[in-house]
This record gives sequence, structure tokens and C-alpha cells, in this order.
Amino acid sequence: MMAPPAEEFAWLADARRAWADELAKLDDESLTKPGLLPGWTRQHIVVHVAHNAVAIGNLLHWAQTGVETPMYVSPERRDADIDAGAALPAREAIALYEKTDADLQHAIDTTTDLQWRALVRTRQGLEVEAATVIWMRARELWVHLADLATGRGFDSVPDGVLRRTLRNVLSSWRSRDEGLDLVVRPDNGVSFAVDTGNPGHTKVTGSLAAVTAWATGRGSDGVSVAGTGTIPDAPVWL
Repeated sequence: MMAPPAEEFAWLADARRAWADELAKLDDESLTKPGLLPGWTRQHIVVHVAHNAVAIGNLLHWAQTGVETPMYVSPERRDADIDAGAALPAREAIALYEKTDADLQHAIDTTTDLQWRALVRTRQGLEVEAATVIWMRARELWVHLADLATGRGFDSVPDGVLRRTLRNVLSSWRSRDEGLDLVVRPDNGVSFAVDTGNPGHTKVTGSLAAVTAWATGRGSDGVSVAGTGTIPDAPVWL
């Protein structure tokens, strides 16, 4: 891979604009309201996404300099930074997001074709080319945009992002031998089997947005299961 595909840059640009639009609508009080992630306010989510920009920037620093730079110092430090940010005055949390997002965009803009090919390592320990970070950041923004609970759900996410996210989730399950009996079938008729060698007997159906939300652990609204009708909890994604 050389530079990331133009489609991924477009997904990222659209997600950044969507975030700017939603944050402009939130006042200080509304940031303290719960988001869709258990135990987190909207401000937790904003700060989490801000620190993700720093983490992605660390991978680009690694690619640009050759100096190994992990996304996060440790899981404990990552969680502590989010909690600390959630206690900031609301405007400071927004400013943190805006600064880290702008800093990351500068790093993206200054990465060369050769540097995009450098190998870096994700938080999950996967070795990938640096070009992968554009998709990682785009996915992060689109998924957590829905978590803000401002009215923009998974149905506002581009279909291409939904399909690729769904494939990512199923691949994660497959790597841990989880959910092997599941087949996810969006309404468009294209089925995604966790175990491609097994036809599966639990078929989860719904719109592409609904089944992707379910697969990422964000509820079962709009999802149904053939036969028993009992909707299983999705295995953990990340």
C-alpha cells in the first residue's frame, strides 16, 4: 500500500465535519448528559476521541521518524486521561478535541508516500502499515459520533464505513473463536458469516446500520433473529 485510498480520506473528512457540526450544537450542560456508552457522559466520549487523535498521531510519528511510539503508554494511563478530561470545564474538553484533531490532520498532511508504508503496531498488537491509520481514525469518529446521542445514529454513517466496520468486527470475533455460529445478514441481502466454513444457525438480520450497531455492542434496536426470535448479545468487539 502507498498512500491510503481516496475513499478513506473522504470518509475521514466527512466524519470530521460531522463532529464539528454536532459539537457546535452542544452547550456546557448537554455535555454532562449521558452518551450511549455505559457510565460515560458525552464529555467522556469527546475526550476519548481527542486522546485517540493523539494515539493515532503517535503512530504517524513512528512512521515519520522510525522511533517506536506506542499509541498509549498503558491501558491504565489511557483510562486515567479520559477520566481527567471528563472532569474539565466543558469548553476545555471541546478545545482539547479541536486541538488534537487539528494536530493529527497536520501529521496526516505531512506524511509522505514512503512513510505511509512504514510498519507500526496498533493497541491490539497488530502490525499494520501506517496507511491503515486513516481508516482507524475515520471508523473511530463515525462510531463515536453515534455514541454522542445527539440524534445522529448509525443510519447517518456511510454504507461503506458500515460494511467495513462490520467486517472488522466479525474478523475480531473470528480471531478469538467467538460467535462462530452467527451469520449477520443486512437487508441488502449480503450475508456475513463469522465462520465462513460453517453455514451458521443464528441469523441476525436488520438494516446495515442496525446490524452494525448491534455487532459493535450498541443495542439491538431494529435487529431480529430468524427462528427463535431471541437476539443474542454480540461478542465483545475490541
